[in-house]
Amino acid sequence: MNMKLSSLILTVGLMALIVGCTSNSGVTDPEPVATQSLPNTGGALSTVAPEAQEAEMETAVPPTYTPVPTPLADDSSNAVATGEAVSPATVDLSKVTPLPTIQPDPEELPQPGIPGQGDTILLRVQQDLATRLGKNVNDIVTVSMEEIDWPDSSLGCPAGDFAYMSVITPGYQIILSIDGAEYDYHTSGRGAFVLCVDGRPAEE
Repeated sequence: MNMKLSSLILTVGLMALIVGCTSNSGVTDPEPVATQSLPNTGGALSTVAPEAQEAEMETAVPPTYTPVPTPLADDSSNAVATGEAVSPATVDLSKVTPLPTIQPDPEELPQPGIPGQGDTILLRVQQDLATRLGKNVNDIVTVSMEEIDWPDSSLGCPAGDFAYMSVITPGYQIILSIDGAEYDYHTSGRGAFVLCVDGRPAEE
């Protein structure tokens, strides 16, 4: 009897405990969220059928770019750029200013014989005179050196027993001086020379 009563009391206590937990764990309803209404534009959105959209896209013309040609300096350049024939330009020569004529500096003509032979001939006769007199060639002074056309191959200083060709022979007459004395040399343009004393070769 006592055991049944205890079981009954225990069962009633558990039921009361369960009922109390259920009432405390109730879920509260969420608070309502305020919503902002969109402004009324005064008209409803229009709907377009897909077929109408495709037709509108097909008839739309895309924008086109037209290149602008760069202007050229003149018509002749334009003709060259486009490959057209260009006529030659006409120049009025009377309006052209001529360039001044530049006169070249006068050139000294070469001496008779081989070009540059005059200096060589002068050096040879100076050395000949220095050898004859036993002097230094640097002590010999050139008084004059004149181009002459000798009347024959004797160079204007013939020896008594020689025959000479009667042909004009270009050459030089060179006057050298040393120790106050002058010496007369006759030469040809090819280098032959003779020391002339009183119109005769000095060897006579």
